[in-house]
Amino acid sequence: RVADGTLFAPSEDPVAYVMRVCSGIYPEVPEVWPSKHSDEALTWLVRSQVGADNIEVLADDAPERAQFGARYAVRTNCLAHCEVREGLESYGGDALFDDDWRVVAIVRQERVPHPAIEGLVTTTAVSYTPSHGKSWAYIKFCFRSSLFSLVTFANHLYLTHLLVSMNMTIATRETLSPDHPVRRFVTPFIYGNITINAWARQALVLPHSTVGRAFAFTELGLQQAWHAVRECLPASKRSGCLPPLAAEEVAPPYCSKYTQSRKQFEAAASAFAGEYLESFYPDGIPQQP
Repeated sequence: RVADGTLFAPSEDPVAYVMRVCSGIYPEVPEVWPSKHSDEALTWLVRSQVGADNIEVLADDAPERAQFGARYAVRTNCLAHCEVREGLESYGGDALFDDDWRVVAIVRQERVPHPAIEGLVTTTAVSYTPSHGKSWAYIKFCFRSSLFSLVTFANHLYLTHLLVSMNMTIATRETLSPDHPVRRFVTPFIYGNITINAWARQALVLPHSTVGRAFAFTELGLQQAWHAVRECLPASKRSGCLPPLAAEEVAPPYCSKYTQSRKQFEAAASAFAGEYLESFYPDGIPQQP
């Protein structure tokens, strides 16, 4: 559909049209996606794209391992209980992948009337597999939508802005003098945090702000989502301290383009910080009494 409401004809390529109009400002895209709706595309989305930071490696005794043969999971069911506006689908879905990264199931906590209390809504687990045909295509759509929403809401807004960046800003300003070498080092990385997070509170956090309007939540659902946001993050990230990559994350079959790029960045950042600090503390950083 173009600006005046005209639909593309079956023989027209909407992607080619957009690239022709916007090619001068559109970023280079190194990946090729023959199909955005296939099971392989879902694996790519989770393993190397927006879901890569939320991958959970399942233990050998995990129930999903026994039931579906799953080794990896990316979960969005933490938002399944959140109330949504009438006519919109609820969030949720835990995508499960086997040892070779084939998607084997999506388990959705679906909202249903409470069996014993009239007017109350509860959730029940429903499992979908690639054999479910059209239902499988729809459930993949629900999971993709839930994943984009969760990563935007939990990983980006809450974890990156409100937790990690604010913790670093507060700790730096309250404990280090303006001329301290470490404060001077981190200042470019936290510059403007207070201003941007104050704006984010007004524009994204409060009721009736952008998140409340753009997402499917009702006002109550948004409050429920904020209450659950910490549980939506992988356990290793809930403290706000981002751990380095574990050994299994950089070895096959877990490793991906995402983990390879992250490993390279961590190594470069560590080397940069080490050389900087060594220039101020050639005999090592003095220990505080």
